[in-house]
Amino acid sequence: MMILIHLVVSYGDCQVFIHAHNDYEKPDPLFTALKNKVYSVEADVFLRNGKLFVAHSADKIDSNRTIQSLYLNPIESLFKKNHGFISEDSSYVVTLMIDVKDSGKSAIEELAKIIEPIKKEFNRNLNSHAVKIVISGERGKAEDWNNYPDYIYFDGRPYETYSSGILNRIAFVSDNYWNYVSFSDQDNWTRLNEVIQKVHSMGKLIRLWATPDTDIGWAKLHDAKVDIINTDKPHDCAEFFRKSQ
Repeated sequence: MMILIHLVVSYGDCQVFIHAHNDYEKPDPLFTALKNKVYSVEADVFLRNGKLFVAHSADKIDSNRTIQSLYLNPIESLFKKNHGFISEDSSYVVTLMIDVKDSGKSAIEELAKIIEPIKKEFNRNLNSHAVKIVISGERGKAEDWNNYPDYIYFDGRPYETYSSGILNRIAFVSDNYWNYVSFSDQDNWTRLNEVIQKVHSMGKLIRLWATPDTDIGWAKLHDAKVDIINTDKPHDCAEFFRKSQ
């Protein structure tokens, strides 16, 4: 039986959480990810002249591609269309991870200002099915995170130390896969297993980026108890786990 909370696919007896990496580069941003019931969707942003532009690098900024046009406005429309839900499936919820590429504090403040008038769709204290906002990239100092609205969460790091109050603002913990697995010995996952256990002891989910984006890679990561599978191929990844049930 498929589990529909957070993600539609399961693998064995476990849920599979899929992170749609660089979703904005796909032919149909947001909608392909939602169709595949991913756990989280990633958008990279740059702050320029008071606007948050979605782009992979500063030289790729397009004036028509803002966080509002690609994500916030479509999400708001979906909630209206589906009477308070992101999807026709009322059990499905999703996270929007915003990777701030520069101007960290100012960018987060601008994001909070944009979201405030429509926070019902992004604040789970007001709507349990709201989209969770998670800040990655230039996150600023952890001790400042509680200064932002409580519906804004953060992407933690396994090598950082957090107070109990700040830990509550962390949605999940992420790091580079290659910090734990060497190119010369990819079969030795001792360090990877250690960091997975460390993050789980914090009571958090773990996500790794720059992971092998293949069937074998996804299966190995899931079997190692990496909670969130990072992929540029959300449809293929979701199909793989559905077929592996």
